[in-house]
Amino acid sequence: MEKALVEIDDVVPIPKIAEVLKELGIARLMPPQAAAIERGLLSGSSNMVIVAPTGSGKSLIGYMAILKSLLEGLKGVYLVPLKSIAGEKFEELEVVCHEASCRVCITTGDYDQPSEWLSECDIIVATYERFDSLLRLKPSWIGRVGTVVIDEVHNVGDPERGHVVELIAARALKKGFRVIGLGATVGNPEELADWLEAKLVYSNWRPVKLIEGYYSSKKRAIVFEDGREEVVSGSLENHLLRKALEENYQVLIFRHSRQYAEGLARQLASASVERCNDLAEELTSLDIPRVEVDSLKYVVSKCIAYHHAGLSLVARKFIEKSFRDRKLRAVTATPTLAAGVNLPARRVAASVKRYEEGFMRNLSVAEYKQMAGRAGRPGLDPYGEVVISDARSSEEALRYIKSPPEPVTSVLRSERAL
Repeated sequence: MEKALVEIDDVVPIPKIAEVLKELGIARLMPPQAAAIERGLLSGSSNMVIVAPTGSGKSLIGYMAILKSLLEGLKGVYLVPLKSIAGEKFEELEVVCHEASCRVCITTGDYDQPSEWLSECDIIVATYERFDSLLRLKPSWIGRVGTVVIDEVHNVGDPERGHVVELIAARALKKGFRVIGLGATVGNPEELADWLEAKLVYSNWRPVKLIEGYYSSKKRAIVFEDGREEVVSGSLENHLLRKALEENYQVLIFRHSRQYAEGLARQLASASVERCNDLAEELTSLDIPRVEVDSLKYVVSKCIAYHHAGLSLVARKFIEKSFRDRKLRAVTATPTLAAGVNLPARRVAASVKRYEEGFMRNLSVAEYKQMAGRAGRPGLDPYGEVVISDARSSEEALRYIKSPPEPVTSVLRSERAL
């Protein structure tokens, strides 16, 4: 089993990239990163699919591939499913470009807006849909793209936007771009790699040990896979907050709708004995809609917040930063937060139900694994724990815990389908 971190000088073959990594404060690489380099990430031009758990350094693999393209005089493109993730990757790549002397741009807006201004950019961060539009618009600079990184590549199988990811990949392959696919929840990684004509790097390595469990209403306890049972008094959510306060860690609680996430945040705020009045005052000074200030101020004053796509970007960034800085004790969120925003916590409570179009449906195993991946902060937590909060039975909970993610299947059913 992979364990040891690897010294940069022992594995990175390009001195300039090694220098940039060191300037970023990175002295050693995680096993999946080293494995990607050993498979030719920086010494060849093959397409690659990297499948590894959340928190195992996949983004840096994509960044290194893009830096290689830049050194070859070509552009790099980093694609993500959501605008919120695009903002996060843009900020990370700005730091990389500060050390690498390159220019990074972000484009997530109207799909038919002019795009020639992007010719001045070395790295372009975009949503799937925006880059799909760019490929169809055929701007003059598109032929100078060397590498396209597709983050969350398992979205190929998403019924709503999988066709967009498939079209991007097919067009990128046709144009001769190097494609780097990054994913955490792929049940058939070999097939996905074959479809992308790519080398596969598959790893189960995780920087923090993950312990999974579920809430048993019959036992009134959390039952962990390692045999422990934790008695719950009162509601599960209040219990999770109380434990976090007592043991000085943070908890992230997923709920199946925005309404439930907001309601739970207010419930937890009523039960919280902590005070974050300074943080609440900082919130009131932000340039966000008054209705958001009025809704968030009370819960934030009790070191609690909620997070979902309905909030303004400024409010979401404030909540994310406050949680990372350990000022907030608990955040309630919709599953959108699990789709790529880097917000780990010692404990995660995962709802395996989702309310969609008037109906409640069960999440896929892959969606559950995305939430579970947020448990444990590398370098800060000795382990991470995820608790399934709403399984109908122990059998259903164990199915989520024990099963691998579902296979990624083609949405278009084209002749290049998986």
